[in-house]
Amino acid sequence: MRNIIELISRRFPTIVWITLVVFLVIAAATYLATPMYTSEARITVPIGQESTLPTTALTAPLYVYITRAEQIQTQIEVLQSRNLIEKTIDELPEALFEPEEKAESDGVLASLRKRLGEVTRGARAEVRKFLEKAKISPRMSEREQFILSCASRLDIKRRRETDVIGLSFKDRSPYVAQIFLNKFLEVYVREKSTNDSSVTVPFFAEQEQKLRDDLVEARRALNDFRQEWGILDLPSQREALLSEDGRILSEINQAQAELVQIEVSLASFQEAVGHEAPESVLPARVREDLGIAETLRNLATLRARESRLWSEVGENHPDMTNIQSEVTRLRAHILTEGQNMLNSRAHTLKSLLNELKSQRDNIHNQILTLESKSREMLTLETEVTVLETALGQYAERRETTRMSAAIEAQQINAINIVEPPNLAYKPSSPVVVVNLVLGLMFGAVLALAYVFTRNRFSTTIYTPEDLHEAFSYGQSRGESADGKDNSPPITQLPDLLYPRAQGYIRRLVPIPRRRNPFAKPDAVVRKMPENALTMMGRKFFYSNNQRHIPSSLMLSGTGDKVGSSTCAKLLAEHLRKTYACRILIVETTFRRSKDRNTVVNGRDFATWLRGVPFPEPEEVTVTKDGDDDGMIDVLPAGVLDDWAQAAVFGLTREKLDVLRNGYDVLIFDAEPVIRSSIALHMAALVDDVILVARSEVTRREVLHSIQDTLDQTGGKLTGAICNFRRFYIPNWVYRLLR
Repeated sequence: MRNIIELISRRFPTIVWITLVVFLVIAAATYLATPMYTSEARITVPIGQESTLPTTALTAPLYVYITRAEQIQTQIEVLQSRNLIEKTIDELPEALFEPEEKAESDGVLASLRKRLGEVTRGARAEVRKFLEKAKISPRMSEREQFILSCASRLDIKRRRETDVIGLSFKDRSPYVAQIFLNKFLEVYVREKSTNDSSVTVPFFAEQEQKLRDDLVEARRALNDFRQEWGILDLPSQREALLSEDGRILSEINQAQAELVQIEVSLASFQEAVGHEAPESVLPARVREDLGIAETLRNLATLRARESRLWSEVGENHPDMTNIQSEVTRLRAHILTEGQNMLNSRAHTLKSLLNELKSQRDNIHNQILTLESKSREMLTLETEVTVLETALGQYAERRETTRMSAAIEAQQINAINIVEPPNLAYKPSSPVVVVNLVLGLMFGAVLALAYVFTRNRFSTTIYTPEDLHEAFSYGQSRGESADGKDNSPPITQLPDLLYPRAQGYIRRLVPIPRRRNPFAKPDAVVRKMPENALTMMGRKFFYSNNQRHIPSSLMLSGTGDKVGSSTCAKLLAEHLRKTYACRILIVETTFRRSKDRNTVVNGRDFATWLRGVPFPEPEEVTVTKDGDDDGMIDVLPAGVLDDWAQAAVFGLTREKLDVLRNGYDVLIFDAEPVIRSSIALHMAALVDDVILVARSEVTRREVLHSIQDTLDQTGGKLTGAICNFRRFYIPNWVYRLLR
């Protein structure tokens, strides 16, 4: 949020000027545009009516109710039809819509308006041709375009909570607008009176008679079908057949069970005869037979006589032989009769089963035939029902159409033009106030979009955050192997030339000010607040909560007029006040001519470089700076010749230690390393390098190039200073958003 507010405040003049230009352009277009006049008329629509159709032989009483809203909406749809507009245009003369020829005016405003109209018409034509070629817009003739234009200028609305419809037509000429709307209403009333909805009544009557004939034929076919097949009550007949089928199925199951029992008894009887006497294993069903029962009694009597004779006369008596022969004959008779009876009963049951199955198959065939005929009869009954329903609907529609025709005939006479088209004398468009407000809003939005887009793609450094982001770009630069941020510490110095960015009003029209009292670095040091010095010192000398004071450091800028000399003074002042260090500031911006040599006693850094052997520290002549305590000394650069230049590139850390003898810290005020080989060589010799970037001037590409160059030459970039930092919003806003 703070960045957004600061961006808007920083680009406030740009936003104001873009908004003003857009506003003036829209205002000029509004006043130069051709005015449009609106002719208006009003018509009334009768309130909805309720009517009841009489009861007929086919329909019940039919209630028809037409509400006012539905009726008014219907009239609006009719008025908006293209047919009315085409007929209106056909009845009006073509010369009415041609632009009037006006006398040529010599005024600048008239010529500007004419030129603007020509440009607008040409642009519209070209855009229309392009859309037609791209098949985005359909090809239209001039007549179709004119019809659509008239339709767009015709406005039809219902007056709120009334039965009045308002019509308005816009045109550049108030006279043309009045004539068009008057002719439009005339065509509307004429078309309304000639419209006869009763033409649909014969159609419905014809369809109704046709349906009636089809219904009679369908009923006759249904009666013939019922008489032919004798189908009167299909559900009862089907239930009777199903009941008979169930009874036969029960008898079949019973006969099958009895047959199985007889077959089992016969098999058991035949198997047991060889082991026992027939009378002892004879089935119960055979014992119940009268003949078998009589034979069994005779067999029992013979067995009794045999037993008595056995005991009286013995086994070899002739009577015993006769009795045994008779017993054998009776047993054979019992065996034969029992088998015959069982086989006969099994044969009878098999015949009964065949007959019952035949009867059941016959019943199934009757059921299938009955269902087939039932479906045919259902189809005939459905056809009769559909025809009866359709006949009722067509009869209802015929009556409704007749009723609508009668109501519409009454409504045509009830339509009334309350207010005829008036002659407009005030233009309805353009609306000056609305256009100006919209132009102001559009200009502000366009200005903000431009500012945010430019800031998004801008590579200029504005804040310390931008400087930090520029140094921490890429994985290899911004982060170490353990994921920690390795970018150098960043601090900022306020812009003393234009404190608080001169205010909003003064920034709109920059006015030259008097000579800046803070132009000299010494004055800047005297006026710099103590908190700014402390903040800058802590950034570079308290890394990771450990006190670190380098023996030599170099300040280099990113370009001209970035304030590196002032920053060197400030760092020296901070070290003097905080740590009581003795500092020597060495200027390395050499001069090429001796005319501007103002060094005291002719001693400077270039002279020291040319001395062989190097002089002792106390022999070096320096100038005093700051307070009179002698804690800060300044060694000017001097004039650079070939000998001094060769000596610069021959410097080593040991030689710099000789120069530092007697001082705690050496501070080199160097030229930009991006264009000075001397500064680049010095960067590899000192302990720390501090880069000074100017806010709103330095670009990210320059910072990246400097950082790459220092990495290649062995320079250690300790930190960076965002100098000339401008604060565009008040301090309390910064504190509130922090």
